[in-house]
Amino acid sequence: FKGLMMYPRDFWVVKLNADGEIAWQKMLGGSQNDWGRAVEQTADGGYVVAGDSSSNDGDVSENHGIEDFWVVKLNADGALDWQKSLGGSSVDIAYDISETKDGGYVVVGESSSDAWVVKLNAN
Repeated sequence: FKGLMMYPRDFWVVKLNADGEIAWQKMLGGSQNDWGRAVEQTADGGYVVAGDSSSNDGDVSENHGIEDFWVVKLNADGALDWQKSLGGSSVDIAYDISETKDGGYVVVGESSSDAWVVKLNAN
């Protein structure tokens, strides 16, 4: 594994059909490391993915520090609906995400050494 971190990582989201064949796949990220850590299907048939990103280019915008929560909303076909970077000037890592009854999302992770919970609206 030596040198493995030399190459930037992206989110790789793959949807499989009932037979285990690839229905669609999507690479998301920028020029730095982007780690997908949680995915959930949404009420509209799309998907929301949470993780963290060090990028501030490509699919990622508004990075606030070393590493941010990065939340991505995909439609049912895997196309990007929206993305959001959340965080401060240090390291923020999202570990899980859930859609809420009002159509928003709750994201949980850590901000440097503290736990951090964020509530997002549907947009």
